[in-house]
Amino acid sequence: VINLSAGQTASMQSTTRSQADVDSQGYNASLYLSALLSRGHDFVIVQSAGNGNASGQSVDSIYNGLYSSITQENCYVTSNVSADDILDRIIIVGAAQNDGSNTYSQTPWSNAGDRVDICAPGNNIYSTVPGGFSGKYDYMSGTSMAAPVVTGVASLVWAANSDLTGADVKTIVCDEKNTTYAVGDNPTASHPLTNTYRMVNANLAVQAAIQYTNAKTEGEFEESDVLDGAVSFNNHWYRVIQDSSISNWEEAQQYCADRNGYLATITSQEENDFLYN
Repeated sequence: VINLSAGQTASMQSTTRSQADVDSQGYNASLYLSALLSRGHDFVIVQSAGNGNASGQSVDSIYNGLYSSITQENCYVTSNVSADDILDRIIIVGAAQNDGSNTYSQTPWSNAGDRVDICAPGNNIYSTVPGGFSGKYDYMSGTSMAAPVVTGVASLVWAANSDLTGADVKTIVCDEKNTTYAVGDNPTASHPLTNTYRMVNANLAVQAAIQYTNAKTEGEFEESDVLDGAVSFNNHWYRVIQDSSISNWEEAQQYCADRNGYLATITSQEENDFLYN
C-alpha cells in the first residue's frame, strides 16, 4: 500500500494545467501501473486529492496530477490489463472537517470531483513535521494529512485478509456499508464543486475484510476445472508444471492464464512450506 501525499505542492499548479497535460500525466502514470500488474504484482495507491489552486479555491482533483489524473479515457491498457484493473487500485482522498454533533463536511480548500473516492480527517491534524532527528510535531491541515489515514486503514484491511486483491481492498475501504458518517459539501464560495463523500472507518473496514468474499468469483469455480494432479491447500489449488518450452516469467504467467489460473503468490510461511514440500 503506497501513500502519496503531496497535495499542496502539486495542486498549486492546477490553474495552469490543460486537459492535454492531465491526459499526458494520466497516461504515463498508468503505464507504470499496467506494467506492475502484467508482471503479477498487486498494490493499492492512496493519493491526496489536493488543496485547491493558487488562489486557494477547490478544483477538480484530476488536476492534482499523478494517479488522480488517470481516467478511463487516458489510461494505458493492454489485452491483459484494463483501465478498471488500474483504477480499482487507486484511492483518491479528500479532507474532512468536524462540524460538531457527529457531522462532517469537506474543508473549503479540499479538491473534489468524481475522482475523489473517500474522505478522512484533514483539518488541524497533530502529526510529525520536517525537522530531521529533532522529533518535531505540529498541527497541520491538508489532504496530505487525510491520505495517510486512509493508507493506514487500507494496510489494516490487507493485513486482516491477505487473500484480498488490491481491488478488493479499495472496494472494502470505500464501500458505504463500511462507513458511518457522510462528509457533506462545503457551501463556501471557495468550494464550488458539490460532491458528497463518506468518512473512512477503520473498524468497519477491517471487520468487512475478515468476512469478505469476492462476489465476482463466488459460484464461478468448479472443481472439474482443476488440472489433473493439482493439490488443495487453504482453499486454493496448486499444480507444479514442468515444461521445457517455458523459458521466462512472462511465458509462465501466460501458461497459467490460458488455463484459468495464475502463478502462485506466497503470502505466509505455512504456504511456503507447503509449496516447498
